[in-house]
Amino acid sequence: MTEIKKYKRDPDDIHDLLLEVEKSFDIKFETEELKGKKTFGELCDLILEKINQPSISDSTHQQAFNKLRNAVSRLKNIDRKEILPETKMSELFPRQQRKKTIKELEFELGFNLKVLRPFIFLEIVMLLSFLGAIVFLFINFIWGIEMLALFFVLNTIAFKTGKEFNCETLRDLAKKITKENYKKARRNPKTINEQEVIQQLKLIFSKDDLHAGEEITRETEI
Repeated sequence: MTEIKKYKRDPDDIHDLLLEVEKSFDIKFETEELKGKKTFGELCDLILEKINQPSISDSTHQQAFNKLRNAVSRLKNIDRKEILPETKMSELFPRQQRKKTIKELEFELGFNLKVLRPFIFLEIVMLLSFLGAIVFLFINFIWGIEMLALFFVLNTIAFKTGKEFNCETLRDLAKKITKENYKKARRNPKTINEQEVIQQLKLIFSKDDLHAGEEITRETEI
C-alpha cells in the first residue's frame, strides 16, 4: 500500500496558494469543486480539467524569455542577440529611471512583474516595526493599532517606491514570469505543457513547508 505523505498547511496558506494558482493559470475555483480534494494529485487533475487546453511538449520558460527579450529590445533599442539569459537586470535598468522603465516594460509585456522591492535595510526596519506594533498591542491596545496602521501605510509607500531588484538576471525574471503568469508567458496561451503545469504546481505548493529532501507526489496530502 502506498504511504501517504503528510503535507500540513494552515487553511489561510492554502487559500493564498490557490489564489496564486488562479492568477498564474487564469482559472477560477468554485468552493464545491475543492470539496473532497485531499491530495496533490486530485488537485492537479482538477486544475488540468479547468485549464482544458491541448498539451504540447514545449518550453514555457524559453517562450517567457523570448517575450522578455523582445520587449527589452524594443524598449531599450538593443539588438536582441545582445540580450542573454545571464544579462544582469541592474545593467539593463539603471537606478535613476528604473521605476519608469519597469512600468514601460510591464506595459510591453501586458502584465505586472512585481520585480522591485525596497532596500534590504528598510525591509528589516519595517519588519522590526511590525513586531514592535504587535508587542504594543499587549501593552497599550490603542497605540498598538495606531502603530500597525502606520506600519501598513509606510510598508505600502516603501514597496511602491522601492528600486531594488528581486531578480538578478533575465533568466531569473523569465522563471518568475513562468511561475506567476504561466498562460501569458506562452506563445500560444490556448495550449499548455502538462508536465510543466504539474511542475509549476509543485513549486507553488512546496514553499518552505516540506522537510528537506522530501518531494511532493500525487499522494501528498494538501
